[in-house]
Amino acid sequence: MNDQLYRDAQARPSLFSWNGGVDQHLLEQWISGQRLRIPIELKDLWRWTGGGELFETETLLKPIINETNYDSVMTINAKWRQRGLSDRYLIFHIGMMVSAVRSKDGFIVELDEDSLTEKRVFPSLEAWYSSAIRAEYANRYGLEPLPRHVGRK
Repeated sequence: MNDQLYRDAQARPSLFSWNGGVDQHLLEQWISGQRLRIPIELKDLWRWTGGGELFETETLLKPIINETNYDSVMTINAKWRQRGLSDRYLIFHIGMMVSAVRSKDGFIVELDEDSLTEKRVFPSLEAWYSSAIRAEYANRYGLEPLPRHVGRK
């Protein structure tokens, strides 16, 4: 689980709107069909939240949900695959940036929306949240500063 995201959601619940938890068995079954290495942190986050909204415009995409849902992993990835996105990536977040899991190692990457190439690589979901998403919004919403080492592995 992403500890800092969880602490922020507990401290400021109005900044987060979750869809509701996902059954672990169904989630694991769905993930096995993706043929990607999904980090345990992302699995836990999906199980806990079912996806949802963070801050102003950040969407953690819904896992499992049928493809007609506009903010599901399947719908968004199908649209990006039509644009040429490699099946080596699974987009799980859209907003100020597009975030995906890279299949070969399960790392989190920021994708360039035009070239569909990697802009940044994060070694963990914690690093992604702390150094990208939270870094953008923490000051605006008065979140407590992080210790220097958090999210900077």
